[in-house]
Amino acid sequence: MLRALIVPNVWVIGAVFVVNGLMIAVWNVTVVSLRQEITPDHLLGRLNSAYRLLAWGTQPVGAFLGGLVATVIGYRWTFIAFGLLALLTLVLAPAVTNARIEKALRAG
Repeated sequence: MLRALIVPNVWVIGAVFVVNGLMIAVWNVTVVSLRQEITPDHLLGRLNSAYRLLAWGTQPVGAFLGGLVATVIGYRWTFIAFGLLALLTLVLAPAVTNARIEKALRAG
């Protein structure tokens, strides 16, 4: 992803966005399935509505802040900064393990 943000090639950037979109789909299926599995049935509606409020409700705020940052530091640096922030998920990804998922399932 970082390479695509540094290389000003529209095809490379487009390919990165396609891969990112596919990864988002995989993540959403995984997270929703796990959330439905570990949440008690009587709380599922409340949890899903709270999740959607946070997930969808903060997108306009993020769009505004992204535009503001791009105005201040430029588009190229904005993409690089937020690309690095997205890569942070690679650092945090090892925290999501099968053992932790199994523990959550047993506790749920």
